[in-house]
Amino acid sequence: VLQEALDLMGKVYPENHWRVANTRLALEYSDLLATLDPVERNQLPKADQLVQDVIELNGQGRLDDAMALADQSLAIIKEILGSDHRETAIGYSVQGLIHSLKGNSQESEALFLRSLEILKETFGETHPDYASALDLLGSLYNRMGKHDQAEALYTKSLHILGLIYGVN
Repeated sequence: VLQEALDLMGKVYPENHWRVANTRLALEYSDLLATLDPVERNQLPKADQLVQDVIELNGQGRLDDAMALADQSLAIIKEILGSDHRETAIGYSVQGLIHSLKGNSQESEALFLRSLEILKETFGETHPDYASALDLLGSLYNRMGKHDQAEALYTKSLHILGLIYGVN
């Protein structure tokens, strides 16, 4: 089914379109899951649940507990999917957000930059996930007082989103 969807997307959109990329990556992910043993395959939903728990703990202001679970989730994902997978990029962003909330701007910046690097390599520079990552880093720079850098990232993010969704 995913292969058929990819074939159809390829007829409608150019090869580098974000919808084609999402469908191609979904197919690759499905193929990867098929190669995993059941223990590994069952660990991925656990990592997802840990991220949901991170969100809940964050909402309760329990940032140290949230970070511990974010670390666990990222360790699972890196072990199974590797350090350059898009899911790993999400894990780095989650950690970066917690560090940002804890006031650890330098650690947050390093994690956001790593996430951005993975997303750029995975999707290119015209994907909504890449634009969101630029926005996250821009928000951090804004809080750090690096307003020129923040503005540049916001502008780039808005440009990408304008290309994707059109400008009204």
